Amino acid sequence: MIARNSAPHCDDLVVLVHGLAAHRLIMRLIAQSLQEVFTGVVNWGYPSLFSPIEEHGQALAALLKRLDDDGGHGRLHLVTHSMGGIIGRLALAHYTPRHFGRFVMIAPPNRGSHVARHLAPYLGRICPPLVQ
Repeated sequence: MIARNSAPHCDDLVVLVHGLAAHRLIMRLIAQSLQEVFTGVVNWGYPSLFSPIEEHGQALAALLKRLDDDGGHGRLHLVTHSMGGIIGRLALAHYTPRHFGRFVMIAPPNRGSHVARHLAPYLGRICPPLVQ
C-alpha cells in the first residue's frame, strides 16, 4: 500500500512501462498513486506492436539517460508490467542510471508467454523481422 500524503515526500523519480498491446493509460492509476509519494513520475508509452522489442529497449535507455543527466531528483526507479519488464531489462543493459533505485516487475514473462507465441504469426506481418 502506498502512503497517502498531501505532498510528495520523496525526491525520487519513477518511470512506468506498460506491456504488450497496451497503452500508457493502463498504468495511469499506478502513476496517480505514485505521484502522491514521489516528486516525479514518468508514465512512458511506446508502440508495442509496431517495432522490435530491441528498439523499445534502446528508446527506454535513452529516456533513462536523459532523466539521469537532467538530475533534479534522487534515485531513479523503474516499475514495469508484463513485456515492459523485458524492455526494462534491455534498457538497463544499454544504460544504468547513476543513482538507480529499485526495479519492480509486475507479472514479467520471464519464461515466455503463450499469448505472445500465439500472436507471433500475426505480429510478424505487422513488425518487420530484425536484421542481424
